[in-house]
Amino acid sequence: MPRKRMVLTAISTVMILVLAACGNGNGIPSGFDELYSEREGDLHITAYSGSASVEDAFDDFSAWAEGEGWESTGDYGFAGYAGRVFEQDDELLVLNVIDAGAMTSVSVITGPRDADEMPGAGNGNGVPEPTPDQEVEGRDPDLPLYPGAIRVSYFEVGDDSAIVSYVVDAPLDDVVAFYQQEFADWDDVNAWEGAHGDGQFTFENLEDDAGFIMTLDSENDDTTTVDIIANMPLFD
Repeated sequence: MPRKRMVLTAISTVMILVLAACGNGNGIPSGFDELYSEREGDLHITAYSGSASVEDAFDDFSAWAEGEGWESTGDYGFAGYAGRVFEQDDELLVLNVIDAGAMTSVSVITGPRDADEMPGAGNGNGVPEPTPDQEVEGRDPDLPLYPGAIRVSYFEVGDDSAIVSYVVDAPLDDVVAFYQQEFADWDDVNAWEGAHGDGQFTFENLEDDAGFIMTLDSENDDTTTVDIIANMPLFD
């Protein structure tokens, strides 16, 4: 099932102000607390956590962004993860919402469209397509990787987790069979056909600090994408 892919970075300085109707008095959607706010080069990253569902948090923070004049240019997501890219003048805003088990984690990343730290957001709508012949910088989790897998995006979500995506030159059935065999002897790894997002097969372990969610999706008859969100101990 072909689908548009996203590079999860990018974006512009923004005041975190929310309409009183959906806020808690601190400029944050109800039920969320700010964890930290920091600059990395030209980017401004603010992280929040709360008890709302991924869907409700995604809707609330999207409503805030649109109320502040940001225009949505594209959505992305897979199991337990949702994101949206916004633009305003020469700036971009990326919203990432992640199911972190006992809580929902939200990051708002803003900065100029041409920021050096932004590894491409320039196909006209802030959503670049993968380039399988050009592996991006990043780290691989301590998980089995299908032979020949090429890393096409890497994004760290604060200090707790990272999202990494791969393109595999093989049909979905072959990739599913590979991971079924690799995870056969692993404790606490669940597998099922389907996913919360666009994926077609999911493996996950949510039982410990080294948890992960892996979603497999068929780009075409001969190409499969592997999306992984994993806790940072898997990258140590």
